Amino acid sequence: MSDKTTLVNLTNHTYFNLTGNLKADILKHVLTMKSDEFLEIGMDMLPTGKVVSVENTPFDFCKGRSILDGVYSEHQQNLLVGKGYDHPFILNTNQQQEIVLRDEKSGRVLTVETDESCVVLYTGNKLGSAYQVRGVQSKDYLGLCLETQGPPDSIHHPYFSSAILKQGEAYKTTTKYTFTTLNDNEEYFRKKADES
Repeated sequence: MSDKTTLVNLTNHTYFNLTGNLKADILKHVLTMKSDEFLEIGMDMLPTGKVVSVENTPFDFCKGRSILDGVYSEHQQNLLVGKGYDHPFILNTNQQQEIVLRDEKSGRVLTVETDESCVVLYTGNKLGSAYQVRGVQSKDYLGLCLETQGPPDSIHHPYFSSAILKQGEAYKTTTKYTFTTLNDNEEYFRKKADES
């Protein structure tokens, strides 16, 4: 609850790596997202205001896609952010398993459900090696973030959903992270394969 009108667009910048104890990077992780559009990023790494269809691009995660695809991509948006992803995706649905990340080798699955309209996918393109994470030397692509939120920089794009919280209004949002294994999700993934 704010005592003055202000901007609010909170998120969670947790890094995920489903390999277990950082055995490998996240490049072979497979991400499925219910998203038909992403926001174009400019040289300042902020949305330009242009909403882009994911169709026939490395940004189409609707049927599942390896993170590696974005690293090898020659798409200008992938190159701009350092070979990978650092982009807001507009979610088609809410609280309906709209984001599923899986690592086939470990069998681990992360499902993200949110009431937010957007998720920023960051694939650790610029993590570098200047420090250690739990005894493992950091490197690019060691983890990825799924930052649920409203569209970034919406104050400069009036047709984006607003991040203005008026005086006396309450701000509340919910994002749920569920960890399972592929065995627990066999029916879900079988259904996805049948749809494709």
